[in-house]
Amino acid sequence: MLDNNKLNDVKLQFQSCTKVLAAIGDETRQHIMLALIEADCDGMRVGEITARTHLSRPAVSHHLKVLKDAEIVRMYKVATKNYYYLDMSSRMMSLQKLMTDIGRKAYAHSKTANILSAVELDRLASDRGVRAFAVHPGLIPTTGIGRFSRKESASGFADSLHRTAMSLMNQVNIIKWVNNIAKRERAEKFKSIGQGASTSVWCAASGDLDGKGGEDNNIAAAVPADSSLGYDVRPWAIDPEAARRLWQLSERLTGVKLDA
Repeated sequence: MLDNNKLNDVKLQFQSCTKVLAAIGDETRQHIMLALIEADCDGMRVGEITARTHLSRPAVSHHLKVLKDAEIVRMYKVATKNYYYLDMSSRMMSLQKLMTDIGRKAYAHSKTANILSAVELDRLASDRGVRAFAVHPGLIPTTGIGRFSRKESASGFADSLHRTAMSLMNQVNIIKWVNNIAKRERAEKFKSIGQGASTSVWCAASGDLDGKGGEDNNIAAAVPADSSLGYDVRPWAIDPEAARRLWQLSERLTGVKLDA
């Protein structure tokens, strides 16, 4: 879950992109956009778009007007000739930002779901001696794991360059430098690979957690929902009722039920 301010930001971004979404949602206009993308930077005339898409001139003119109104396509004149081209620097960039933000929000929701699952599993299984914890190793930028999120078409050279950069960053302990510059209030901004791994090892082996589980912890403190801190635990992540509902939903979706 997210606080209302962040959700409202996404809502406002979505509202600003409604014309773009409506314009590109039509399959015919998608064909026109593809034709414009494949054309050179000089743009295309209506007749050229008609030949490329096999649409009638009136249909092309109509759809170009919709795309122009959405500020996706622009037009310029050379004498009496009109040329149309995609404007990727305005509304399309706003749409890209919206999609990126939605992706980040979805990622945040998935992390909250992980924590809630641990809360409910601990409640269900603690009487059998099974305790559950949600472990966050911290922000570790030097693992190089980001290379797996890149497109498969990424070149071998780019992948090699990424590996080399990560290796150098670890050798010179750049994380320590960044943390010294950032000077966070309480927690360091980034963790080294060793620090990140130690969190999971400590959670699995430390006697400090005997008899604890779920939302019990001695590292991350519970903070109010409107906290401005970039760390610690928000109330929605340890809400027992939300954890129960999520667990029940997971059972319905997977068809697997834990016999508690």
